[in-house]
Amino acid sequence: MFAAMRNGLGRATQGMRTRGMVGLFVFEFFVVVLGVLAAQGMQEWARQRQQQRHVEQELERLSQRYVKTQQIGTAWRSAIPCMRARIERLMRAAATGMPVQSQLIQRPRLLRQGYPGTDVETAAGIRAMLGAKKSGALLDVQTRAVDMDENSQAMAARWEKFRLLDPTYGPISASDRSIAREAGADILMHMRTLEIAIVNIEEQALDLSIPDKTPPVKGDLAPVTSCAQLWADGTAYSRVK
Repeated sequence: MFAAMRNGLGRATQGMRTRGMVGLFVFEFFVVVLGVLAAQGMQEWARQRQQQRHVEQELERLSQRYVKTQQIGTAWRSAIPCMRARIERLMRAAATGMPVQSQLIQRPRLLRQGYPGTDVETAAGIRAMLGAKKSGALLDVQTRAVDMDENSQAMAARWEKFRLLDPTYGPISASDRSIAREAGADILMHMRTLEIAIVNIEEQALDLSIPDKTPPVKGDLAPVTSCAQLWADGTAYSRVK
């Protein structure tokens, strides 16, 4: 009988030990899971904060680039009439066979700014911060600025074809004159596209309400004051001194 009691007591003790081990295991497992979840939560919070800072920095960059784009648009608005008159003069010369002086063919330095794009996730963050209307206007200015750069580059490439009218490089053929006139027509088209982009940017300014720097800072882009200045300086813009 004593042996039976001893065996029963041993089994009960072993059962308690087993249950204790199981409870300890469950507790430790629960602690580990909580630790993992907490670490993941901290990582997600840190990621969101980092993304938020990136969005704020990108918004500041876009705002600054917007002001720059406005300056470029104002400079283009002053330069285009002067350049259009020169292009039309060269096209008439090409059509009539009139001689063209080499200095009339020289292209001024054109306006370009470079406008790095915004990724989809950052654009979504800006949209969440500003709302659909204002963020849409700001992001659309980015598209307009890229279009302006592409038109500027296209104008520069086509302008070089006017060298076909320069007698310095040899006799000028009817084909040379035809190519020069076509290049002129393309440049006029790109100028008109630029003017449309400028108008769109000015209209979007009403939605953005981003103030320009006042007074202008030294080195900022500024429009030329006359066609004579543009051709004398050889640039389609000036800078604040």
